[in-house]
Amino acid sequence: MVNILSPGVYVIEKDISNYPATLNSTTVGVVGFSAKGPTNKPTLITSQESLIRTFGEPDENLPGQGIVGALEILEATNSMYFVRVVDQSAQKATATLSFGNCPAAAVSSCGIGVTRSAEFSVQVYDNNGIAKFNSRRFFSVPIGTAATQAAALVKVFGSDLDGLDLFATYEYSEGADGSKTPINNTLGFTTVASVGTYQGYLVGSYAGSGAYIDVSASIPVLNSINHLGDVTVIVSGGVSATKGSTPEGLSEFLGSGITYEVFKPQDTTIARSLSLGNVNYKIEALYPGGGYNLSTLSNGSIVGNSVEVDNKGGDKFNVTINNNGALEEQFRATLNTKYHLTEVVGATLETTTSDYIIGNVYRNGTLIDLNAVESYPRSASSLFAGSVSGTAVVSETGYWLASGVMNPRFVKLIEATKNLTGGSNGNTSNYQDDIIGNVYNRTGIYALDDDQLNVTIGIVPGLHEQSIQNALVTLAETSQNFVACISPPYGVDTVQEAIDWSNGFSDSRKAAINSSYGALYWPWVKTYVPLTQKDVWIDPAVYGARQIAYTAGTAELWFAPAGFVRGRLTKPLETQVKLNQGDRDSMYSGGNIVNPIVNFPQQGITIFGQRTTQRDPTALDRVNVRMLLIYIRKVLLLSTQRFAFEPNDEILWGQIVSVVEPLLDDIKRRRGITEFAVICDSTTNTPLRVDRNEVWCKILLKPTKAAEAVVFEINVTSQSAQIAG
Repeated sequence: MVNILSPGVYVIEKDISNYPATLNSTTVGVVGFSAKGPTNKPTLITSQESLIRTFGEPDENLPGQGIVGALEILEATNSMYFVRVVDQSAQKATATLSFGNCPAAAVSSCGIGVTRSAEFSVQVYDNNGIAKFNSRRFFSVPIGTAATQAAALVKVFGSDLDGLDLFATYEYSEGADGSKTPINNTLGFTTVASVGTYQGYLVGSYAGSGAYIDVSASIPVLNSINHLGDVTVIVSGGVSATKGSTPEGLSEFLGSGITYEVFKPQDTTIARSLSLGNVNYKIEALYPGGGYNLSTLSNGSIVGNSVEVDNKGGDKFNVTINNNGALEEQFRATLNTKYHLTEVVGATLETTTSDYIIGNVYRNGTLIDLNAVESYPRSASSLFAGSVSGTAVVSETGYWLASGVMNPRFVKLIEATKNLTGGSNGNTSNYQDDIIGNVYNRTGIYALDDDQLNVTIGIVPGLHEQSIQNALVTLAETSQNFVACISPPYGVDTVQEAIDWSNGFSDSRKAAINSSYGALYWPWVKTYVPLTQKDVWIDPAVYGARQIAYTAGTAELWFAPAGFVRGRLTKPLETQVKLNQGDRDSMYSGGNIVNPIVNFPQQGITIFGQRTTQRDPTALDRVNVRMLLIYIRKVLLLSTQRFAFEPNDEILWGQIVSVVEPLLDDIKRRRGITEFAVICDSTTNTPLRVDRNEVWCKILLKPTKAAEAVVFEINVTSQSAQIAG
């Protein structure tokens, strides 16, 4: 209400544009086993490709026909929720990636106080011992102070660039203007008098026990030998270093009359990397199941997942996730900042950025929380503490062997390709409880009990235990959201056996089915499945659900999903049992509720019935009417929720009618009903109902009945009879 206090022009906006909500008329809910994918969670699937990518290919070792049935249904609709059921004993597939320390040489105070700069010869070798430079390279680091010398190293060799086999780095503090100031060495080196407090590092980009760098340092020999710089080489164990001869090719850098004394590792293994085997990166599949294990099928195709690590130069590397033999995801990663690999790929289901894996760092079998570790280099030092010891120092007087932990550590994942293995589907021999699930946690079949999913057809393909099918039909009836498509098990070979099964007179079913929220189909049909390259007998309920979805997509939800227009099955090859007219009469009349799938000689395989499993002869004993009422109920709920808590008077009653009547009129024009009436006035809203804060609206409608039997009456008359024109 706008308070008008003074003369003027006021604009008041009110939205009275009430109209019925729109709704996707058909969404199929499939519950079943698969070898991979999210568990007990309705997952939206919009294509056959997304089904296979998420839940894997059909697995004949799993109960039921969840994936096969879903693939068939997806040929007729692009809206499906798949609920994967998994046994509690199922295991996740895993792969272990190894960390390696990149070989590094620490350079301290090179050329301080001399007139010439230090010269370096560096050769980089990858984890396979293969040289990564085409020829030996030589670099010259300019003279300068201890602080500028480390920065000069980076300028000459480059830092953290993709594709570099060698890079240089140093520890620095960064100012607000972006300037970098070297800071004192606090990384754990043993301090000696002739070793400066500033460090620069030459680092090979490859990690692993086979990776190393061959480093030579040459410094001019002057009268004041005490001003010579030092070269510190990071090593494992107690490997020593001695003075060597001038490397071949270095003469091009030598000035006239100047002699160089070269300090070179006695053995190239002096700068060799370590495998750091007590720390590893464990990859786990997001969910349990054997479908993540990498394997090769009999037809030569690859299924499952593998993980690749490849070097990208500097401290960076790529982590690639392959699915079914093809690259699916790729992550750029490093351990040299707080942006840990675990944060890139994800350490939990909530934080993962991968659709296939999660990853965690373990040390001696114990999970490491990288979020609690400081940024590099101290994070690497902390993470790998105690892994490596020993430092060899080369100086003008020989060498020292300093004890202690090697810091910093230039840590990367070692290049490798690892297949995920060890995943299992658990014990699926007693699957009834897993499929039915838990009503409180909404697992199994009960995962479909969610109004927001808008499931209108429910199915558990290939599983026919009485407890499973009763649970599905009961949930459909209590939720009033969907029709449950069911069928007798394979092995029911005669019409009488199928009727007896539906009436509860068989070994596998002891109680009759009786609900307008169920639809029963028989016999089974044989279909060729390209993924398995086999002819497979498929649960007929799959095709019942498929044709209901097909009918909603090509005609209207309330049209009969049967007959030669909307019930033809073009993909199946044959039916388990050939039915004649007498068979169909027995299955469809006298209170019997089996919808026959018939192999007609000329028209082909066709669903030729649309009975629900309701025994009473009412309009609700037909699938098209039940689907109509499910649709009307859902649209009414969506369209009229906003009227709750409005003043309960004639204005509200009129608003409700203004929404409901156009909805029913639209359905009438689309041949869903033949006549209707909407009553929401004082006759339905008595004073007692108003006092109880209730609004009642009565809807009368006549659903359009399907012409299931077309009868032609032919009258033969005598020649003298008069036939009206």
